[in-house]
Amino acid sequence: MANKTFLEIFYKYIPNDTVRRILDSSSDIKMRADKERRMIEVSLKFPKTIDKDMLYGIEREVAAKYELNSVRLLPNYAP
Repeated sequence: MANKTFLEIFYKYIPNDTVRRILDSSSDIKMRADKERRMIEVSLKFPKTIDKDMLYGIEREVAAKYELNSVRLLPNYAP
């Protein structure tokens, strides 16, 4: 999975061009899933800070697309 991009992993999610560019800039993606609770946590690194409202929107849209109770994006930023 380390070689896949966020959008390759969550291929059902089709964002607008702005969000696509942001997600394509992410790297070092790690996931944890709880199947019983239908929850996923995704840790990913970004080269610059991403607006929290945008991240929350991505979480909601991915959760809806995959019929999950919760998706949490845990961003790490370059120094």
